[in-house]
Amino acid sequence: LLEVTTADPSLERHVFHLLRACPFASSHLVDILSEKQNPLAIRKQAAHFLGTVGFLDAITALERLISRLEIRRSGQQMMTFATPCVTDETELLPAVQEALALLKAP
Repeated sequence: LLEVTTADPSLERHVFHLLRACPFASSHLVDILSEKQNPLAIRKQAAHFLGTVGFLDAITALERLISRLEIRRSGQQMMTFATPCVTDETELLPAVQEALALLKAP
C-alpha cells in the first residue's frame, strides 16, 4: 500500500481508509518505519500515515526514532571525517517529527 501511494499520490485517500480499518496497521507501519533496509520513500510514507490516520499507540516509537535520528545526525556532524551512510536516515527526521506533531495535536 505504501508503494502504491509513493507511485501514485492520488490514491492516498483510499489507502488512508484501508489503514484506518485495520486494527494492526500501526504496528506494521512502525515496523516498516524502523526497518533500515526499507527504502526511504516507503519509510516516509509509513510515518506520514501513522500521523494522518492518528495511531496514538505509535507515539512512543516515534519519539524513540526521533531521538535516535537526532543523535545520529549530531554524531555525523561531529565526525566530518567519517564516510556517510549509503542512505541518510536523518532525511526521515522531518516526516517523523510531523507525524508526532499530528498525533500530539489537540
